[in-house]
Amino acid sequence: MINLFSNVKRPFFSSTQYLYLEKIDKAEYSLFIRNKFSESGIGITEEALAMVLNWSLMHTFYTQSLCNMLYYIAESEITIDTVKLACLELLKRNEPVFYQYRQLLTTAQWKH
Repeated sequence: MINLFSNVKRPFFSSTQYLYLEKIDKAEYSLFIRNKFSESGIGITEEALAMVLNWSLMHTFYTQSLCNMLYYIAESEITIDTVKLACLELLKRNEPVFYQYRQLLTTAQWKH
C-alpha cells in the first residue's frame, strides 16, 4: 500500500497523509473474537483462542481468514484440534499461491 502513495510513478502519489495503525491489543482482540463466535452460539476454548492469535501473528487479514474457516467448520465449540484442522485447510487452499511465490525467487534466494 505504501508504494501506491509514495511512488512518483503511481497515480495516487502524495495524495494522502500516512497513518500508522498499532496492532490491536491481544486482550481486546480475544474478547472480540470470543463475542463474535458466542453471538452465533459457538464457544472457543482459551487454548484455541491463543492459537488463533499466535498462528496469525495477530495480523487482521490472517486472523479473520482463520476465524472465517473456524466458523465454517465449527459445530458448538472450537478446540485446539478445530484450529489445527482450520489451519491445515487454509494452507491447502492457498498452496497454489505459495507455489507461485516460490517461482518468483531465484535458486540462490530459495536455498538461502
